[in-house]
Amino acid sequence: SNNNVQERKALDEGFGDYLAGAYSNSLSSYRNDWVFNWDGHNVFWAGRVLNIGINYPTGSSSIYVNGQLWSAVLWCLHNTIGRAATDSLILQAHYAYAQNISLLDGAQLLMQSDTLLTGGKYSCDIYRCLWQKELHPQNPFINCTVGINEPKDFPVEFSFTNDGFTVLNPNSDK
Repeated sequence: SNNNVQERKALDEGFGDYLAGAYSNSLSSYRNDWVFNWDGHNVFWAGRVLNIGINYPTGSSSIYVNGQLWSAVLWCLHNTIGRAATDSLILQAHYAYAQNISLLDGAQLLMQSDTLLTGGKYSCDIYRCLWQKELHPQNPFINCTVGINEPKDFPVEFSFTNDGFTVLNPNSDK
């Protein structure tokens, strides 16, 4: 679909924004949530940020808006597990990128790259960063809680047994 073409381009835009922001942050932590902490954000160009306050689906077909969503996931991960680990994971995920994949596909590939490189060491951290942007990949092989310290979310526990995959909400009556 045309939406997947735009989302595929957004994955590339977001990755580029993340790389620029991570590099910029390595030089100075000044305005570290801006893609370019030395430029933009003025009357001539609004600039782009690494902490955009939107969730998936964005309702926009703009590769720049959706790219900021993806860079926000990567920036969250960068701030959680560090630059080297985040860079390794996203670069590994790129080996599996294909034409017309969606942001949800990118999320799944990020989870899979962690399995390939670290045996799932960062799976809960990745899932939390994806969850914050409402990108929910299918991965029944993790057991972690997402949403902790996130007032807009609710704690969710994932359980995998021989009978299948279950999502539990401990605050639920069910």
